[in-house]
Amino acid sequence: MLIEPPGDLQDHEDDHPEATLELSFRRALCVIRTDGINDAKTVMPLRWAALEGPFAGVSAE
Repeated sequence: MLIEPPGDLQDHEDDHPEATLELSFRRALCVIRTDGINDAKTVMPLRWAALEGPFAGVSAE
């Protein structure tokens, strides 16, 4: 599901509104594997959560 942020939270520096995509944790891990998510600010916290954080032991399969 794609969620648009309220007008006051949009990124006005480059005139491109930020969008949020809501995925289950497992789906997000799968999307990382297929290069659908490839920015470090998103990948690193998801990887940490899967390896050592609250979702430790959850696999993408």
